[in-house]
Amino acid sequence: MNNTSISFLEDFYPQELFAVTIRSNAASGEITGLHIPPSMPSTYTVVNSSNIPGTNSLYAFETPILADGKVSYKGEPAAILIGPDLLKLSQYAKQCGVIVNETSETDAKILAKRRLVYTPPKDSPPPPAEIKKIQDLCHREFNVVGPLACCI
Repeated sequence: MNNTSISFLEDFYPQELFAVTIRSNAASGEITGLHIPPSMPSTYTVVNSSNIPGTNSLYAFETPILADGKVSYKGEPAAILIGPDLLKLSQYAKQCGVIVNETSETDAKILAKRRLVYTPPKDSPPPPAEIKKIQDLCHREFNVVGPLACCI
């Protein structure tokens, strides 16, 4: 059997780059740096909020695409590691980290300061119990009252 007709993605895109998100392990605090493995070759690069041209947020939200100077919740994206080899990229990503001077503010209070507004989609509203839970949280924590939109 002749296998010369089998093609792989690498055959079509030999210069393809892969990316992985570097996320914060801290729930809140000021970003003081990124730990990047010193042995990582120059064919791999790290992109953070300072590399994003224009606004570091999606058009309708104030929440940043990549954490910009501070993290507001555990797992918040702080950087993107980019490179040509997916296996090596994964290994380097495990060695990367976000260095954070942690604070004790809760995730909900930090997100409220950023005015992250929860508005359910019109075609699939959340169940009434979920709406009530969100409204109670907003009223109790932030003294906000509203039918479906709420700062959380």
